[in-house]
Amino acid sequence: MRMLQGPRHRRGGRRRLPPERWMRGRVERGTAGGGLCYGCKVLKKLDANGEPIRGDREVIPEEAEVVRRIFREFASGKSPEATAADLNTESIPGPLGRAW
Repeated sequence: MRMLQGPRHRRGGRRRLPPERWMRGRVERGTAGGGLCYGCKVLKKLDANGEPIRGDREVIPEEAEVVRRIFREFASGKSPEATAADLNTESIPGPLGRAW
């Protein structure tokens, strides 16, 4: 009989929220929507029940300055490719320590 039921019924009637719904909720609460961002690091904290608190980030000042520079250069009309080439020439590490 389970084979004849749709996927919603096979999971006990629970439906997963689409990613944009739970990401939006996190952003509306003032936390990160998901993923690791250049210029920030994940803060690992637990709530009163010992559950992880998700979405808290701390700014890394050196990387945040690189992010500001990228936005300034883009706003002034410089291409992303030219900015990336300059950052690589200056040996400024990109995300995960790799080249831009």
